[in-house]
Amino acid sequence: MKSIIKEEFEIYSFLDNLNGNNAKEIVDKIINEVPFIKNIEYAGVDKELLKDLFNRFVLDHNSNNQFFEINDKENEKALNISKETLMKLKPFSNSIKYIFIFPCFDRFTLESMNGLGGFCSSKNVILVFFNKNGKNWERYLKETICHEFAHSVSNFYKGGEFSVGGGLIFEGLAEHFRENILGGESAPYSKALSADEIKKYLNELKPKLNSMDLDFYMEVFYGTGKYPNWTGYSIGYYLVENYLNKKFQDEKVDWNKLLRENPKYILGKTYKHKE
Repeated sequence: MKSIIKEEFEIYSFLDNLNGNNAKEIVDKIINEVPFIKNIEYAGVDKELLKDLFNRFVLDHNSNNQFFEINDKENEKALNISKETLMKLKPFSNSIKYIFIFPCFDRFTLESMNGLGGFCSSKNVILVFFNKNGKNWERYLKETICHEFAHSVSNFYKGGEFSVGGGLIFEGLAEHFRENILGGESAPYSKALSADEIKKYLNELKPKLNSMDLDFYMEVFYGTGKYPNWTGYSIGYYLVENYLNKKFQDEKVDWNKLLRENPKYILGKTYKHKE
């Protein structure tokens, strides 16, 4: 494990654990190396949930694991990019931030997300799932941290413990924030559906926006069931875009306030449904 520890943030990289070609052994070693930190436990969760997160986001159960090698220079580069990104985001939060960079062997993350995935496990804690084989990983590392940072400052984001409707707004806010702060093109998952498709699926989802069922959430956001992949992300991006255009128009967006807004309020202003 390598780290950068400052007063404003703590960044931990576990990319130096890539010896061998047994993903389960690598993961077990990393789990034992994750430090216990007061108030956030083990990367924002307890040990059992951490194992579940690795099982869900790091290991690949459907194909050969996507192994990769990373040298000390690249590891240091990942740490420094993380540090520089947090410094750029400092105006939007005074709380100490924690970033944990884990290797990722999941084919979906590599092929569909440029080798970078993220998860906000608890307030102010960001997990990054990294595979160097992704194209232009330096850019996507910055974008992943910025996106997850938007989740991490909200008092309403509880590490996945929120409704489908809440998830739509959280994801839409995070990606618009990322675009506003870092620039660049819209992510493919934000534009995966046409306007007509968004309206169609949003109408279908209307009775289920309050659902907190994780399997249904995965179906809506990751295409594990009847909905196309990235449906929730595209709908969320569309809804937040409408909200920003209506509320701010030519005014500068107050991201400090907006990222801390109750997603139910924003959803209610963009799409009427039963609470």
